[in-house]
Amino acid sequence: MLTGDELIKEISTTTGKTKVIKLSAILRKQQFALHDLIDITFYPDKNIAFRAAWILENLFLQNPESYLSEIDYLFGQIKNVKMKAAKGITPKL
Repeated sequence: MLTGDELIKEISTTTGKTKVIKLSAILRKQQFALHDLIDITFYPDKNIAFRAAWILENLFLQNPESYLSEIDYLFGQIKNVKMKAAKGITPKL
């Protein structure tokens, strides 16, 4: 089972689409807590945070209904988004 720290280590280096898809499949298979992945998207290192967000996007878009229990947490974190490019696409809550 991949832990949050192990995931951070995996995405701390250059990560392409193939690796994102592979990690998304691993996380989905082991039912990695979306809550924990959302937290990693706020990691201080912007590159790690971006890669975590990329994985989050892949997981959520492939099977959104399996993450309904985490949706309130996801929307609750939108107010904490600091990246200007991402702020432009988030709804005003």
